[in-house]
Amino acid sequence: MTSPLELLPNTYRAFFSAFPSLTIAQKQLIRPVLNGEDIILQATTGAGKTEAVLAPATEKLMMDRDHFTIIYIVPTRALALDMNRRVKLIYKTLGLKSGIRTGDGKELRDATANLLIMTPESLDVLLGSQNQNNKYFLKHVRIIIIDEVHVFIHNDRGRQLSYLHRRLTMQSIGSLQTIALSATIDNSEDIMKLFNLKKPPFYYNKSVVKAMQPCWVHIQDEENEMPLLFDDLYHRWGCKKLLVFTNSRNKCERLFDILNQNGVFSKKVSIHYSNLSTQERKLVEKSFRDQKMGVCIATSTLELGIDIGDVDGVVLMGPPPSTMAFLQRIGRGNRRRQQNNFWGICYGQDAGLQLVRFLAFFELAKEHKVEKCFCLENYSVLFQQILSCLYAKKVLSKDSLKLLFKDKAEDLSSIFDHMLANNWLKLTKHSGIYDGGWRYFSSLKRRRIWSNFPPNYDEYEVILDHEKIAILPLSIVKQFDVGDIIKLTGKTLKILKINEKKTAFEVLVENSKQAASKELVWIGSGYPISFEVAQKMSIILQDNFTPQGLLSRTSRLLKNERQKIAGSVEQANGILIHQLENGMYRYETFLGSIANYTLCHIIRSQFASKLDNLNKLFVNFDEIGFECNKMISFKSLKIPYTAQLFLEWISFHLYLFKDARSWNAWMHQLPEKYQQKEIISHFYDPRILEYFYRYHSEPI
Repeated sequence: MTSPLELLPNTYRAFFSAFPSLTIAQKQLIRPVLNGEDIILQATTGAGKTEAVLAPATEKLMMDRDHFTIIYIVPTRALALDMNRRVKLIYKTLGLKSGIRTGDGKELRDATANLLIMTPESLDVLLGSQNQNNKYFLKHVRIIIIDEVHVFIHNDRGRQLSYLHRRLTMQSIGSLQTIALSATIDNSEDIMKLFNLKKPPFYYNKSVVKAMQPCWVHIQDEENEMPLLFDDLYHRWGCKKLLVFTNSRNKCERLFDILNQNGVFSKKVSIHYSNLSTQERKLVEKSFRDQKMGVCIATSTLELGIDIGDVDGVVLMGPPPSTMAFLQRIGRGNRRRQQNNFWGICYGQDAGLQLVRFLAFFELAKEHKVEKCFCLENYSVLFQQILSCLYAKKVLSKDSLKLLFKDKAEDLSSIFDHMLANNWLKLTKHSGIYDGGWRYFSSLKRRRIWSNFPPNYDEYEVILDHEKIAILPLSIVKQFDVGDIIKLTGKTLKILKINEKKTAFEVLVENSKQAASKELVWIGSGYPISFEVAQKMSIILQDNFTPQGLLSRTSRLLKNERQKIAGSVEQANGILIHQLENGMYRYETFLGSIANYTLCHIIRSQFASKLDNLNKLFVNFDEIGFECNKMISFKSLKIPYTAQLFLEWISFHLYLFKDARSWNAWMHQLPEKYQQKEIISHFYDPRILEYFYRYHSEPI
């Protein structure tokens, strides 16, 4: 049997000398990579996935370095920077060059790298480059590695990457090998379809699930109890390094303020979120990685594989938005142990609901289940890619686009004609050849044609002592007045001046010893809780079992939530109804956020006009149900209980669903027919319609 050292004579020592031994994944992936197979690799955090594929990929490169380049795709700029830090030294010892291209900047501007690490958006820009070195690099790409591939499934960025993958395949002179990596893959078929992998790909799935040891904690007084909790984690559990996840930047700042002033971790707390400047994020990551004791508080920015060293435990400040995020977050701790220790913190007025959601995520994780995704339409990405192709080729034709987007030929023609009529494209002197219209050149000037993120509007740099410490959107800066004292990046700052120059928007600040006088409101797009999670919450509330990890307070929280349900009356249609202390009626459907959002708007639209000003209708919703100040007869509601009725209902109420979430900016440029199709695909779930049919058919 040939040893790994014999298979990798050039790269084995450079990549694996720091490992006491190779992991199973690292041993088994060598031959498939060397043989040029498409690969889907699912392995737990800490299994050495990057080295498992990059070592043999680099071995192939070294055997033909003049005609072989590699692209390494990551979902975030922070992960790109961290990956470049890890790979750069290894490549240097091998006499190779690695580079990075992201929105934060790029290295090796002449593109003479053997390997480039980048985000999908940067690959989009690179595909349009006229630089000859860049063209040479792309022409000779033989391997594309997609890290954290689960982030790209069933969304606009994933569809963009699939189109870029197709363009890269057509452009490369050799066969393109595709390797997809993740610790949490729901369905390998989705990845195969998205990137049109050569069948059958080599599928390695040895994602060893560590024993999960949760501890559910109810905090009633954050200011006083949080330092005590972290002291307990240090003294009782031996947690010297802790990673804390919050769901908002505001919560990051608030928790930093509490922990940095009190307890054993005082002055050893750092903060990490996307609006920090690149330099500030890198400093935080390096500092926490090198520390033997400390706390790092982050939003989702540290969910993915950025190397922050070993941490002793993970603290979740409130439940994350999805089962996938839950698995990613708890997977960041105890990398070298066989057990994941984590603490889920419930707090505030809806602490009971938070606990039930936490428990639902935990039970789904134990069953190896995540949220099911249905087929999404991404016509807005097709719109964006037409503009990207125009940038790359300078002019284009319908026929050339049909060759690239052959699965969308009919839709492409309609969207193309709409772009022509709305000044995104214009006809040249040559029949069938099109140039960019004034709208295209306006977007190109603002460098907005390569992204499928929701619009950020203008961004402002926060400057402290001549250094950029953060980047803020206009929605935040609008809240500032000169003289305000705010909390930002763990610092107390005074607003000195707001500059709006032609070249840059800036907020000048200085350190302040005064108490913050203004709390910032961070506006996000929110995240709907799925049908699966809501159904699991139903089981937790109605089954009489004792979940793992409850303490005395959280036991009481769960008991209280169960008592509310126990007092409900179950209707023939399956809905549980009870009256709250404030007089509102509570309807438990357990269908998830989207279904309850739909029911709320049906009720509002049908009943609001029938009530006078003295008898107003009040209705609101969450993932497991909704509340209304009136008794509702579901038999009388015009519920869209078939696929056709649901499509018609959303089409009629399109304005509601446009406001329900933050959409890709290009969606608003589509013909209305395609706007409807795209929005409907994000809200349609046949499982919900089964319940809607029951509500329509069975009287209360």
